[in-house]
Amino acid sequence: MARRKSQAKARRERPESDGRVGSHRGEWLVLAGILLVGLSLRAAYLGEIVRGPDFDSPGVDAGFHDYWARGLAFGDWPRRGGGSDPRIGSTPFLRPPGYPYFLALIYKLTGPGYLAPRVIQMALGLVNCALAFWLARRWFGRGVGLLLAGFMACYWIFIYYEGQLHEPVLLVFLLLSLAGGLGLWAEKLTLRYALAAGLLLGLAALTRPNALLFLPVALAWGGRVAYRRCPGRRLCAAGITFVVGAAAAIAPAALRNYLVARESVLISANAGINLLIGNHEKADGFFVGQILDLGQFRTCYDYPRLIENLEAQQGRAFTYSQASSYFAGQALGFMRHHPGRVLQLTLKKAWLFWGPREISHNQEVHYEREFSGVLGRVPGSFSGVAGLFVVGLLLWAGQRRRRKKSLPVGPSPVEGQARMAALVLLIVLVYFVSYLPFFNTALYRVPVIPFLLLFGAYGVVSIGRFAVAGEFRRTAAWVLLALVLYWLAGRSLLPYQPDLAKWYFNRGAAYSRKGEYEPAISEYNRAITIRPSFFEARVSLGWSLLERGRLAESIEQFQEALRLRPDSLEAHQRLAGAYMKSGSVVQAARHYSAALELDPADAVLRTKLGVAWLRLGQEDRAAGEFEQAVRLGTTDPLAHASLGTRSQKDGRLEEAIAHFTEAVRLDPRWAEARFRLAAALERVGRLDEAILQYGEVLRLDPQDLRARARLQALGQGESR
Repeated sequence: MARRKSQAKARRERPESDGRVGSHRGEWLVLAGILLVGLSLRAAYLGEIVRGPDFDSPGVDAGFHDYWARGLAFGDWPRRGGGSDPRIGSTPFLRPPGYPYFLALIYKLTGPGYLAPRVIQMALGLVNCALAFWLARRWFGRGVGLLLAGFMACYWIFIYYEGQLHEPVLLVFLLLSLAGGLGLWAEKLTLRYALAAGLLLGLAALTRPNALLFLPVALAWGGRVAYRRCPGRRLCAAGITFVVGAAAAIAPAALRNYLVARESVLISANAGINLLIGNHEKADGFFVGQILDLGQFRTCYDYPRLIENLEAQQGRAFTYSQASSYFAGQALGFMRHHPGRVLQLTLKKAWLFWGPREISHNQEVHYEREFSGVLGRVPGSFSGVAGLFVVGLLLWAGQRRRRKKSLPVGPSPVEGQARMAALVLLIVLVYFVSYLPFFNTALYRVPVIPFLLLFGAYGVVSIGRFAVAGEFRRTAAWVLLALVLYWLAGRSLLPYQPDLAKWYFNRGAAYSRKGEYEPAISEYNRAITIRPSFFEARVSLGWSLLERGRLAESIEQFQEALRLRPDSLEAHQRLAGAYMKSGSVVQAARHYSAALELDPADAVLRTKLGVAWLRLGQEDRAAGEFEQAVRLGTTDPLAHASLGTRSQKDGRLEEAIAHFTEAVRLDPRWAEARFRLAAALERVGRLDEAILQYGEVLRLDPQDLRARARLQALGQGESR
C-alpha cells in the first residue's frame, strides 16, 4: 500500500509530456472541440455587434485607427463629421503604428467594409488559443495546454476586443509568440530563434511601446538560463542578434518619423502627454482629458489644437517631440514636488490593474458585456483570473521545490518548465509595472491575461490530479483557497463604478457620426435621464436636435449645457450657431463674442462672428473680424470673399482680386467666389482671365445667368 501511494505521488509530481513525444488523437479532438466552441461564440457575437450603432461608425481611438488605416490603404483621408486634421502625413506618429498598419493591410486586401477586420481579428483570436495551447503543452503538459486554450476560447474579454478596432488581439499574438520564441531559443540556443524573438519584441513595441522595456529583462533572463550551457561569445552573439531583431522591426518607424518630420522619435510621440495624464493636480488614476489649461485631449484629433494652444501660451513653436518633452517635464515636476500624492496614485493604479472592475476609457466595457446577449452569458471575471493565477503560482512553486530535490542534476523537462515559468512571470511583471506611471483602462491589462490564465490552468489541473489520486483533504484545501482568493480579488476597495449614462452617450455619438439623428436623440435623452448634469450629452443632444431642425429644443439644451459650464467655449459656440439658424443674430453675436473671450486665437469663431455682424449690417465690425481671421490663418474662404467684396466696394481692386483668388483656392467649387473674382478681373482689364473664370462659373453652375450674360458681353457667349 505504501509503495502504491509512493508511486501515485511520483506520477502526480512528474511533469506531463513537454511536447516531444507523440500526441494522442483524443488530445487534438479536444482542441478541435475547444476551437469550435470559440468559433461559435465569436460567430454569435459578430452577428450581434454587426447590428450595433458603432459597428461601421467607430469612435474615439477606434475611430482614429479606422481613419488612419483607411488613409494608408486607400490614400483618402476624410474625417467623419469633420474635425481637425490630425496631420498624420506631416508629423511623427502620435500613436503606435503597429495596429493601424495591421488594420490598413486588412482593408487593402479585403476592401473598405467593416466586417472583414472583425472576422480576421476573431480568426486571429482562435489562432491565439492554439498558440497558447502549444506553448502551455510544450512546457507545462497537455492538460494545462487544453485548459488554457479553453479559457482563451471562452473568456469574454478576448471576444469583446476582437470585435473592436483595437490592438489587444494583435498584441496577445505577438507576446505569446515572443514567449514561445524565447522558450525555443533557451532550448536550442540558436541565433535564428534569437533573431525571431527580437523581431517579435520589436513588433510588439510598435503595437505598444512599453513592450520595449522587456528588452533588457529578456537579455538578463537569457543570460541567466544559458550561461552554463553556452560559451561566452555565443551567448553574446545571441544577445546582439536579439537586439538587432528588435531594432530591425522598430527602425522603419523611427526612419519614417525622421524623414517626414525631421524629428528623432523612436516609435510615437505620445509618451509625454500620457505621462502627464497620469501625473498632475487632478489625476485620479483614470483618463482625464483636460491638459493643464491648454484644453481637452479626448482624441488624437485634438492634439494639433493642443500644440497650437501650447505655442500661444509659451510664445514659441513646438515640434511633436518637443511638446512630448514639455508634457513629460510637467509630469516629472509634479512627481518631484508631490511624492506622497504620486505614491498614493501609484498604489491606486496598481490596485485598479489587479482589481475586479473593467476600467472604462473608449467604451463602457462593463455595460458592453451586460447588455450583450452573448458575452453576458459567458462566465468569467478578472477576479477569477487573479485568484486562479495565485493558486496556480503557489502550486507550481511548491511542486517545483519538491521536484528539484528528487531529480538528478542536469538538463530536464522540469528545468525547461522553470525557465518558461520565470519568463511568463517577468512578462507579467514588466507589463504591469510599465503602466503604473500612466493611467488605467480595461484594454491595457488584456494582453497579460493569457499568461495569468496559464498559471490558472496549471492550478486547476493540479487540483484535479489531487482529486483523482484520492487526496480529498488536499483538494478541498486548495479549492477553498481558490474561493477565498476569488472573493478577495472581487472586493472593490476603491470607489469606481461603470457609467451607464456614458454607455448610452457612446451609442448616441455613434448614431450621430452616421447622421442618424433620431436614434441619437433617443440615446442622449436616456443618458441625461440617468445623469441630468451630463454636459457632453447636453451639447450632443442639442447638436442632434439642431440637425433635425428642432431649433427651440436645441437652444434649450445648449442653454442648459452653458448653465452647467458657464466658461465652456463649445457651449457658447454651439448656442451661437443655433441662434444664427433661428434668426436671433444679436444673441448669436453675443455668444460668439463670449467664445472668443475664451479663445481669441480661434480663426473659425472670428469668421462666424464676422458673418453675424454682416447680417446685422455692421460692416466695419465684420471686416475687423475677417481681417483678424485672415491674420490667424483661416481656411474659411468666406472671410477672404467678404474682405474681397469690401475692398471692391472701396475701389481697391487688386486687393479684392487677391482675396477672391485665395477664396477660390480654398474652395475651388464655390461658384460665387469665382464670379466675384471674374468681375474684379474684368474691371481692371484682365479680360482673358475674367473670361476663364466666367467659364468656370458656368461649368460649376450652368444656370448662372449673370456669368452667361458677361460672357456674351465679352463676345464669348456662343463659344462657351
